[in-house]
Amino acid sequence: MNKLLNPKNDVVFQKIFGVKENEKLLISFLNSILEPMGNGKIKSITLEEKALNVSLIASEKLSILDINVTTENSTNINVEIQLINQYNMIKRTIFYLSKMILKQLVKGDNYNQLNKTITINILDFDYINDEKFHSSYHLYEDVTKKLLSDIVEIHFIELKKFEKSKKDYNNKLHRWLSFLINPEGKEIDIMKKEDTEIKEAMDVLYNISGDKELIQLADMRDKAIRDEKSRLQGARDEGREEGREEAKRALA
Repeated sequence: MNKLLNPKNDVVFQKIFGVKENEKLLISFLNSILEPMGNGKIKSITLEEKALNVSLIASEKLSILDINVTTENSTNINVEIQLINQYNMIKRTIFYLSKMILKQLVKGDNYNQLNKTITINILDFDYINDEKFHSSYHLYEDVTKKLLSDIVEIHFIELKKFEKSKKDYNNKLHRWLSFLINPEGKEIDIMKKEDTEIKEAMDVLYNISGDKELIQLADMRDKAIRDEKSRLQGARDEGREEGREEAKRALA
């Protein structure tokens, strides 16, 4: 049996959720995140399928394999998985969300034509100052908390916090996140018998884990991510050393 690829690797994540033949899995995943937060159930999507660019995969560029969909009610959704904390996630999210909104209108269009835009960030590190692993943000009035508009919605799902949380395997999102974190876990074997979509996702993962070209691309992506982590750690260490030297000079 082939060693299973890591679903958190964004090349693998894109192959599972970002291709048209697996739209059913993506819809299930999106509904597990959005429906409990008051959004209507997604029944169909139009997926913007992306080709795997080898040169970008081998680079440290971290946002090349996000997933963009439009639902049957014209809601725009972006999904992105991030494995490295670059300490800019909130501003970066707002920037890309703004670009998604701007793309909806051309000169002369009416602002009423703007549709709801949702961005979902799956983070493999702790980032939001909240104990919850799933945080959802909207536009509210500061005091009354009255919703100004539901035109934008931002979600952060932090996998490290989920790992430490109490699991409820009757909860669809808990099942999907367990699949992402450890597809070889004992609980997945149980889920496969009860959840057709988790079983289908595992079947896809088994299948692509035997694809030599994809294995090579996933390995290239892993190396690029390791290199970027090393670079960031080196920059932090260098900054700390410079700080110590400045403190010594100040005390001299």
